[in-house]
Amino acid sequence: MPSSRPLPTLTELLDAFGAPIAGRHDPDGDLRDMSTYDFLAGLGAMACLREAEHDRERFRAGYYGTAEDADFDALRARRGMSARVVDAPGAGTVYLSRATTSGGAGTFLVGTRFAVWPATTIGTRLEFVCSADTAISAGATTAQVPIVSRATGPHTVLDTNTTTNNGFSVEDAVWDSSWRITRVVCGAGTNREKDQELRARDERTRADTRRGFEKYIRDTMIAAGAGQVALFGSDFRSFNPNGTETVGALDADGYGDTGLNYCIIGNADFSEPSNLLLHDCRVVADKCAVAGVSLQVLKMSPTLVTMTVNLALWDVPQNYATEDMEAETKMAVLHYFSTRDNPFRFRISAIRGGVMNAIRDAQQVTISVSPAEPTLPGMFQALLVPRYYVTNASITVNITS
Repeated sequence: MPSSRPLPTLTELLDAFGAPIAGRHDPDGDLRDMSTYDFLAGLGAMACLREAEHDRERFRAGYYGTAEDADFDALRARRGMSARVVDAPGAGTVYLSRATTSGGAGTFLVGTRFAVWPATTIGTRLEFVCSADTAISAGATTAQVPIVSRATGPHTVLDTNTTTNNGFSVEDAVWDSSWRITRVVCGAGTNREKDQELRARDERTRADTRRGFEKYIRDTMIAAGAGQVALFGSDFRSFNPNGTETVGALDADGYGDTGLNYCIIGNADFSEPSNLLLHDCRVVADKCAVAGVSLQVLKMSPTLVTMTVNLALWDVPQNYATEDMEAETKMAVLHYFSTRDNPFRFRISAIRGGVMNAIRDAQQVTISVSPAEPTLPGMFQALLVPRYYVTNASITVNITS
């Protein structure tokens, strides 16, 4: 394994050469700079230092954590890992037109250059080259030519035309000088991955394909046919509303670590999946879960929540734009349901807070719902796990003073 100690310096090597000479071989020898001994020691020290550097680099090249550049690429290739992202230009198309066909047929040759620059002095001139010979017929007045950018990296992305006040030019002579650029579209190129970026990607890839990790479980379920997958750890209910943590078992109120992890599956449109899909997902559960860890697969069932929101205003409703209030109230409820972290729960107190924030003239907000607000201990107690949602039509708003 490569040593973590620093390489010896030239001064240290020279001292190591002179110490035995002065101590045993020639106590009266001249070891000062530019002496004969100093010349001999200098040559030996430089050779020794170069050998030490060579040995260090060879050792580093054989280890994943210390290999660099080409050595790192070779090591990863031997392990069958994906290739490094290299510097690459963006690819796209340049669109051209001409007023007449008097120029006849011709070909845009590989290497023909095209340029784009901003109409103002602020900006960067971008150059592109034709990437493949493109033949144009005699009667054609438009042409599409494949191009690649001269530069590399993500900044090459471009979609511009004559209406965006940019300048265009065909930099090289072509058979018909009347061709004019009307649009340039180019995708993003890539920059070469640095060693540390490549190691970070490898680490993410290993985590994404490791049994027991969320992404691997989710990808496995999707491969089995699930359109939607929600995961909950066994400690999801480990905290009581009062903040008390219960570890190892459920407390008297039903909160705590159950020792059972849950995977809730559904179709792509969040509808209830078939029993056959549930069976397939349960079969592959052992493939993606860590041995000895319990993973239960359940089905999600879309459940519509009907809600009545009662707004008590500070003044009589006639003094307010009640239609706007009703719309803003519904928007606040819909926003809560679309942004909550857990689609299998909703909290009336949180909905009330969102409505109060949206309707500042409301003195009091009361809300009634059907079905009732779900409790955390009551989750995952049945094969079908309700996934709650609302619609504009399922919300009723009453406004009083």
